[in-house]
Amino acid sequence: MNDYNRGKRDIMLEMAKEDLINVATRIAVLENDLDGARKTKWELVNKIRLLENNAAFECVEKGEALTLHEKINIIKEGFTV
Repeated sequence: MNDYNRGKRDIMLEMAKEDLINVATRIAVLENDLDGARKTKWELVNKIRLLENNAAFECVEKGEALTLHEKINIIKEGFTV
């Protein structure tokens, strides 16, 4: 391989590695966003279940500082309200 082709290959290799890093970073960001969206989805599913079963009003008391969303998070984390 002559110097020209070696240089061309090295530049292409460097560009491909940079592209790989950029794509891997983007995938990591998208996976993080997806995890957050999935968490929100299941919180909403649980809220809908509570509302459909008339259990939501047992969880929310008038004048209480915690919202239903906060209570669901506390329950999911294993604490009692």
